[in-house]
Amino acid sequence: DEKTGRASYELEFPNGGQVIAIGNLIEQSQGTENNTIISYGAEGYMWPENRFGFVHNTVVNRRPAGGVFVRATSGDARALLANNVFAGKGELRLAIPATEIGNVSIGLGSLADPESYDYRLTGGELF
Repeated sequence: DEKTGRASYELEFPNGGQVIAIGNLIEQSQGTENNTIISYGAEGYMWPENRFGFVHNTVVNRRPAGGVFVRATSGDARALLANNVFAGKGELRLAIPATEIGNVSIGLGSLADPESYDYRLTGGELF
């Protein structure tokens, strides 16, 4: 989205399936109308295997009111969220069995220069 984008979701997998998202930088702008950044299974799971892997990603939420970094709807599915950085105001809403390992939530002020899209950590946030 960057500063002026208005996407509904940044990533959307409405019917689940096997998803592996690794090493992405995902940003939601401050002006978006949808408070959810990543949606999995919102229209029901229709596949024999529904597995959501979300690993080594950085998700930046610029909405002042906050929102939902990842939402997974209840159903026959599983998730793995590992070693992600969630920056800004928000939460995870996982209504499926999920393994969460090494994820970090930080404020936007912990990023080097988010206004210039420099999302490096300024130091110390992980420990």
